[in-house]
Amino acid sequence: MKITEDTDLLVGEYVLGTLEREERRRLEDIAEREETVAAAVMVWERRLAPLHELIVPVEPPPRVWQEIAASLDDSDQDERVRDPGFFEVYRELLISHRAESAMALVARLRRWRSIAIVGLMLAAVVIAFLTAKLVEPHEVPAAPLISVLRADSLTPPFVVAIDPAAGTLTARSVPGTNPGDRSYAFWLLRGERPPLALGRLRGAGVLKPDALTAIDRASLREAALAVSIEPDDAGLEQPTAPLVYRGGFE
Repeated sequence: MKITEDTDLLVGEYVLGTLEREERRRLEDIAEREETVAAAVMVWERRLAPLHELIVPVEPPPRVWQEIAASLDDSDQDERVRDPGFFEVYRELLISHRAESAMALVARLRRWRSIAIVGLMLAAVVIAFLTAKLVEPHEVPAAPLISVLRADSLTPPFVVAIDPAAGTLTARSVPGTNPGDRSYAFWLLRGERPPLALGRLRGAGVLKPDALTAIDRASLREAALAVSIEPDDAGLEQPTAPLVYRGGFE
């Protein structure tokens, strides 16, 4: 699907949350079918993400809590049952522990208390071990770098994701499929250096160029992507056709 200026503004309103319910549902249905619309949503989310830091928490007015309290049903408290007295508890303990005297009962209780303390210590050790495992820092993989490559405002764009950690280039959306004797050639542009070949595809797909393994994430952010439409018999090192599609990383 072609992303027009009106569609791009509509996606921006969707990310801001200003669309009506029916419009939001309609756009979500389109984004599930059209990868270009889904990519535009991702781009707008990245643009507007810093706005979250400007949101200031607001305390609800006191009348809100008063209305909540007033809406609760008043219910009578159940009559509390009298707690058993000391001698009743003492008698029950003698019977349950089969103790003949207070000293025998104390000895039995001390033994059970020791067992309980040991059990609690073992449980504490297990909990500490599990907690250490849970809070142990794990490396979180970084999100792929997204690039939307355009030729002009009327031509459908390329949507390309590069994962530096995996060393892959994924063409998620392409304008169309080339004839049998041509393919899309992907190039990395880095300042005044010659274009760096990343591979070729006839349509959407995944490449794993060796060149990506030697470039770090920071360098990729400063670079740009380009696509030319090359004959199959053209050389692989340098483009022989114009770099029609270009785009940086979001």
